[in-house]
Amino acid sequence: MVRRRDLLKASLSVSGCGTCGALGIGMSGGSARADGPTATRGTGYELWFIGAQRETIMNGKLAVALDLKTLAGRPHLYGLGPIEQLRGEVMIADSRPALARVGSDGTVNVTGSFDAGVPFFVWAEVPQRIRMPIPEKVRSFEDLESVVPRAAEAAGLDAEKPLPFLVTGREDSIEYHIRNRIGDPPHNMKAHKKIQIVFELARIEATIVGFHSTKHRGIFTPGDSNIHTHFQTPDNDKSGHIQKIEIGSGATLSLPAAGTAASSIEPTRAEDVSAPTLHAWSWPGSNMACVLKGGSNAANMHAPAPSNHRLVHGRRFWSRSCSVRARRRGRA
Repeated sequence: MVRRRDLLKASLSVSGCGTCGALGIGMSGGSARADGPTATRGTGYELWFIGAQRETIMNGKLAVALDLKTLAGRPHLYGLGPIEQLRGEVMIADSRPALARVGSDGTVNVTGSFDAGVPFFVWAEVPQRIRMPIPEKVRSFEDLESVVPRAAEAAGLDAEKPLPFLVTGREDSIEYHIRNRIGDPPHNMKAHKKIQIVFELARIEATIVGFHSTKHRGIFTPGDSNIHTHFQTPDNDKSGHIQKIEIGSGATLSLPAAGTAASSIEPTRAEDVSAPTLHAWSWPGSNMACVLKGGSNAANMHAPAPSNHRLVHGRRFWSRSCSVRARRRGRA
């Protein structure tokens, strides 16, 4: 008689995914097993999710579906979700955890630990990332939701797949909440709203971890959005689930690197263009998407040149446009 456990082992052997084997799951990308995560492999990353937000909110499934200690020590790890029983929020940024809870005095308490369980969770391993400046027009949560898939497509990623992303820099404001369920009353949508304790920060340096998907509303993104985002301050003193945001000037979007060696991706700042770079971008209200491949033989881009350009290392950049005209030093 073939046991279910033997079938699972066989599927792991066929998939050839060492990471999945270590987590005890297969790389199906389809429907989740009742007792385990669903996994998806994208270009430059692997992503998993377990449980479902709607099951937690609507049906009161608040117990542990995943022990975060099983993820401790995994490299280049990014993830987010609520703490079991909805008594806080979880965020992991490049393997640094933040467990955010509301203290008895009403303040935010953050613990840098994996010592918690989660009723639903989404996480990914992203070994290499490509960075790109966020255009000045992209400022709100809704702007970010719109621009992430366009930027992903311009960078050679499949925006139809679940996708992790990162936003770093100084944000003008972040409105966020931390779930703070007290006691064990029945849980439903009405109760869910009441336990969200809202905070706000202004002019704050932050790392924002986000996940985008058009197919997982109510699972690992909210029922009314294609993105789910949490943030973490550099000192890991503040963290939580983002409700609203005003993105600051100079913020950077990072996406998984699509089949490019790390040395040709980072850094992507204009100041470092003497090294090979890859820069991809697009934004709402425009059908332009551009990719600049740098290095000593860099030469191309297309689109009208705005007036606010500057020369850096012999190449011409425009801070508020994807238009780039790259030139070798001393040559037209």
